[in-house]
Amino acid sequence: LCWSSLHQSQDTCTPKQALKPALPGLDKLKESNGGHYEDSFVESVRRLLYVIPVSSLVMPFTIVFNQLSTVFITQGEVMKPAGPFDAALMQNFGPISVILSGVLASRVIYPALAGRGIHLAITTKFAIGCLFATLAIAAALIIEYRIRAVYQATG
Repeated sequence: LCWSSLHQSQDTCTPKQALKPALPGLDKLKESNGGHYEDSFVESVRRLLYVIPVSSLVMPFTIVFNQLSTVFITQGEVMKPAGPFDAALMQNFGPISVILSGVLASRVIYPALAGRGIHLAITTKFAIGCLFATLAIAAALIIEYRIRAVYQATG
């Protein structure tokens, strides 16, 4: 793994880049540089600092995604059945959509972007996923509003 690839959008790196650590200010804390902490501890802290931005995106994404499943079931209970689909079956569309969109992204979208010289960082990919989840919950809220409006009008 290339240290700089965590901040830049690239998939490969040269040997010089692989040896160049990010957050160079931490290096002066190493015992080998006259600091008070073991080198391995400082490297562990450096890796943790890279994980925090990605981890901070996991929570909101999970909340929105799980809320979306709940909204689908609630809405499905009050809507007229559409063929063989019932409200309980709607919960299966979440995992299916995750699998299909993951395959689509990894096999079609990201290679197409890479072919044009565009390489997205992991945090950017997470942010895009959160955006789509937010748009999906917004669509579910609009549908919920319409359901309530029709229910109030017709009983």
